Amino acid sequence: MCGIISGIFHFHEKTVFVMYDIALCEDSASDAAEIQNILDDYENDSHEDLKVKLFHDAESLIRSITSENYKPDVILTDINLPGISGIEAVKRLREGKFSGDVVFITASKGFALDAWELCARQYIVKPATKDKIFHTLGSIFHAREFIIVKHKRTLRKIPLSEILYCETRGKYQAIITRSENISVRITAHGMKNLLPPPCKSNFTELGSAYIINLENVRMIADGRIIFDDGKELMISRRRFRKVRRDFMSM
Repeated sequence: MCGIISGIFHFHEKTVFVMYDIALCEDSASDAAEIQNILDDYENDSHEDLKVKLFHDAESLIRSITSENYKPDVILTDINLPGISGIEAVKRLREGKFSGDVVFITASKGFALDAWELCARQYIVKPATKDKIFHTLGSIFHAREFIIVKHKRTLRKIPLSEILYCETRGKYQAIITRSENISVRITAHGMKNLLPPPCKSNFTELGSAYIINLENVRMIADGRIIFDDGKELMISRRRFRKVRRDFMSM
């Protein structure tokens, strides 16, 4: 089962409302309050569940993500911050493999190229109006897809874009993502049904052993699949021929 970020998911006959973590990094108390009010309005209008965590400087944002296992879905950050700038903060986070969406909100137009190089989803020049933030969050949320899995007695949402591959390991499926390996008690058939079909995505099946996200494959060579984060997977000659054929036909 998968779905666009915008509603209700059903998992083993239970209704699950998905919550999205928003990191707001803003040193101006008035600007932070204004953006928070807009986010509250967005939550009410869209019926999405947003959990906003406020940071007053970039150092605390970096520390929370890199050392405290905080994983926001979206970072909204000013650029002119005390100490480390918002640009430098996102650069460090990207170097640390943070792949979430980033939106810069700033009074200056002079950092747009830096933001583009850091793969920012949007660059908002203050004032951050309701229309600008609503449009930006809508474009982010409706472009992303997730699966929801049961992991260690909790329900986890995993963006499809983060998945490198899934591997059958006995009664479990190992979901290998850019940042972690998640073990889920589910059959290969059940895992296949969670993911979008090959005709609608770049996921390809290699028998019952592997499901590969070709979108995140950088290279295939010598029986190896090399992903864009540097991870490698060795596969048999027969499976290698299939993944090479599917990769070339993307």
